[in-house]
Amino acid sequence: MGERLEHILSSRQFDLGFLIHLFRDAMLIMELLKTRDGRELLTHVLPGYVICEIFWQESSRTLHSFASAGARLGASVFHERGIKKKKNGKTVWELVFSSAMKDAYFEDEVRAWASCYDALILRTAESGLVARAADICDEFGYDVHFINAGDGPDGEHPTQTLGDIASMAFGLGLDFERDFSKFKNYSIAFLNDIERGRTIHSLAPVCGDLGMTLKFIPSHGNHVPRNLLDELERKKYKFEIHSSLTEADIFYVTRHQAEYGNENLQGFSIDKKTADKYGVKLVMHPFPRTKKGNELPIWRKNDLDSHGVSMDKDPRAMYFKQMELGVSVRMALLKHLLNPNLDFKKLREEKLIRGLKSQCICCNRMEYQELGWTENSPACGYIQTIPHIFCPRCEPNKPSV
Repeated sequence: MGERLEHILSSRQFDLGFLIHLFRDAMLIMELLKTRDGRELLTHVLPGYVICEIFWQESSRTLHSFASAGARLGASVFHERGIKKKKNGKTVWELVFSSAMKDAYFEDEVRAWASCYDALILRTAESGLVARAADICDEFGYDVHFINAGDGPDGEHPTQTLGDIASMAFGLGLDFERDFSKFKNYSIAFLNDIERGRTIHSLAPVCGDLGMTLKFIPSHGNHVPRNLLDELERKKYKFEIHSSLTEADIFYVTRHQAEYGNENLQGFSIDKKTADKYGVKLVMHPFPRTKKGNELPIWRKNDLDSHGVSMDKDPRAMYFKQMELGVSVRMALLKHLLNPNLDFKKLREEKLIRGLKSQCICCNRMEYQELGWTENSPACGYIQTIPHIFCPRCEPNKPSV
């Protein structure tokens, strides 16, 4: 892997070495999360670290995914959330409890936050604002890490991209480290709001890096941003633009960004019949899906008509897996930023040593605070730094004084 990243601002920062290293940790974290002992071990990764999520724009998945990720690693996580309002006929998002309401400079607000936290996760309606905040703190030497959790209609959502790539690998049955070269055999179609879909702006170039064929299918009245097309052309990626649905291995469905004035656009709706027709292997969506757009019909228990239409229970549906994997990937990302030299194997060994209560002076068996006495003597033999007593097995043979 190349130089460690200090901030996560754009998917263009991700090279192959970074992705392999991060997904290796994410897969290990997934396994640890399956057991009580593993979950407890993970809380020793970031104890003492303090993280804040500052979200001008509303969010369910991203905010809670990061909150869960930080808490599961033992960090303290705080939130500040904005509200949406109309101002001079335009939609704006404001942090109503911040000093911005007192006409404070953004630069001063950022430095105030940086004085309090180890990592700042920002979601904003203004493209480039997270990078600007990181630049301010770098200029003045603050030891704080910034993560872009979505920055405006023309911006990006790089941590969503990490979860999306992990979900593709999972859904296609690929081990990313061994099989990354196989991605070039697959195509991905991006549907609906490509113009303002920041998840697409982040994901498409990474898919291009992996050699995938990119297919853009904007809904009527929508278009592929010129700067994105220029980038794809410059890097000589394989891409196509279509006006109607076409065959692809992956359908990446998006909603129309009504908060930016797209409320009257109507896009493509993907159901089982459509997925069958176009040979789709995976259906993805960064969520939320919308009721009005109906881009992915929902499955409801008492609505029998929905059972034959909705993809929700279809094995090709990856959108809920995207949410699940997003937590593990964001845990790996926080570990990368805040505690990059930690080795999970050594962490387990250190935890076991911390959990030692005593050692039998006769047979060398160990007694742990939670687990009690081990069955066999350890390979390490005698440990001088813990109390030594006779275990219950050796107590009857204890010499009389």
